[in-house]
Amino acid sequence: PMGRTPDPDQPGCPRKDTDGDGIFDGVDACPKAPGKATSDPRTTGCPDSDGDAIVDILDACPTEPGIPTDDPRTNGCPDRDKDGVVDLQDQCPDDPQGLQPHPTKPGCPLLTNQKIVVEPIPFENGKAAILPVSVPVLQRVVAVMKEHPEIGTVTIEGHTDNVGKPEANLALSRLRAKSVMDWMVGHKIPTSRLKSSGYGQTKPVASNDDELGRSQNRRVEFLIGPAAVKQEKAQPRKKVEPTGAGKKSDANARKPTPPSPPPPKSR
Repeated sequence: PMGRTPDPDQPGCPRKDTDGDGIFDGVDACPKAPGKATSDPRTTGCPDSDGDAIVDILDACPTEPGIPTDDPRTNGCPDRDKDGVVDLQDQCPDDPQGLQPHPTKPGCPLLTNQKIVVEPIPFENGKAAILPVSVPVLQRVVAVMKEHPEIGTVTIEGHTDNVGKPEANLALSRLRAKSVMDWMVGHKIPTSRLKSSGYGQTKPVASNDDELGRSQNRRVEFLIGPAAVKQEKAQPRKKVEPTGAGKKSDANARKPTPPSPPPPKSR
């Protein structure tokens, strides 16, 4: 029997809803998988497994809630720092890129609360001279400091891998940090806003067991300190001296006032 909802295309037959989602097969884009109605006939009735309002047939990450994008390779994929760059392409998935995104690292901020984020600054083995390849990176750091006077002091930290003697690595890291600082001073950053220090091989960020890790440990970092706040010291109030003819010299001012003469004796 055709029941209460006859099929207009098949006289005498009922309209079918194979997946039982309340959307008849004739208009259901996914008639064999239960879904929800949408305003788009291409997706209505299709499932959305992760509940992110992007149906599975269009979702590049159908089991993880995500965000809509224009790229079918990333549409519906998660973005845990909520900066609009999906985790698959975000080089800093836990740090929002903010209003000043990094020019070469997708999803990364140019500034964080602790650092000015830049690419590694390479040096020749055992040397501290600035290489031409590092100049664009340093120019960006200089530009950031000029654009953000609220940044206080920036400490330039030099680090090395564990190849060689620790004492030599410590000295080399200090020389490299000082070399970077001198370059920045030469490009109009006041010395009052810069400090340099070296830590040798004591603060690795990767394993020193292979060359990839060692190359990551040979680095210079720019740590942001608190903004310098100048406080004027209260100056002692100066004694206001009288001016003009009525002003007495210091010598006269120090002389005691002579006592008044005694009254004459009565005769």
